[in-house]
Amino acid sequence: MSWSSVLVSGLTSGSMYGLLATGFGLIFFVTGRFHYAYGVYFALAGVLAGWGNQYEGWNVWLATAIGVIVGFAAGVLTEVLVYRSFDKRSSAFSLLGVFIASLGIVIAVEAAMQLWLAAAPTYTMQLVPYTVWHLGGVGIPEVDVVVAAVSWIGMIVLSVFVGRTTTGRKMRAVAANRYLATTFGINVNRIFVITFALGSLAAAILGVLYTAQYAASSTMGDNAIVFAFVIVFLARSGGPLRWGLIGLILGVGVSLGGQVIGQVWEQPLVFGVLFVLIVSLPFLQWFRETRVRLAGVS
Repeated sequence: MSWSSVLVSGLTSGSMYGLLATGFGLIFFVTGRFHYAYGVYFALAGVLAGWGNQYEGWNVWLATAIGVIVGFAAGVLTEVLVYRSFDKRSSAFSLLGVFIASLGIVIAVEAAMQLWLAAAPTYTMQLVPYTVWHLGGVGIPEVDVVVAAVSWIGMIVLSVFVGRTTTGRKMRAVAANRYLATTFGINVNRIFVITFALGSLAAAILGVLYTAQYAASSTMGDNAIVFAFVIVFLARSGGPLRWGLIGLILGVGVSLGGQVIGQVWEQPLVFGVLFVLIVSLPFLQWFRETRVRLAGVS
């Protein structure tokens, strides 16, 4: 694969990672829930759409709609029926309980997909024509253009929604302090549901697009949640556009790194970067504090 093709692939993947991180980041920062099952619903939407189109003969748009609706609904119902129950029982253990429940959901849903959709290990569908655009001698598959465009439109829409609408302002208030937001009359449970709806919709749409771009498998959500978490960790609470920019950088970096050291090392490379950053954080904090103290003395 030429370096220009690798760059195009990295930009496309990075755009998808950006929207994935946006959905995950909104859920994490607004609700405080580490929604590990986020990735498995990305996979569920894609696998269901690909299976329906490839083996059941569903029209491609019907398969897309069903995949998106199921992935979206599964994410919202997880908040309403599963996670919220931990808040009612003991808010002190809610964070740990949510993570354990989320991990259990991932194991159960992946196993169910493997058992139920046993016709083939992967599923695909033709959502857009298999055509290649040529720009300056570089071939760009049309499906890559669609994925990148949808990803950035999604991030821009979510950025405007969170920053400019009344509901978005309520989401930011809940993210800052949910208890104080309650005293001002904000329905926190409703905001949680809206946040999960936005994040789940983004994941479901991307799951179907990934199926059209590559092929869907029951475990493809494992990589999705890893990249989403890494981007959110790097960018912190920077918002959709910042998450998108970090996603682009990560996507291009992983693609170029895979070209140099081999694709099998792409995910270890991501974990390596994350490990280095985690280890270096205390030293960076110490450096900042020392610089502030020295500036005060001078």
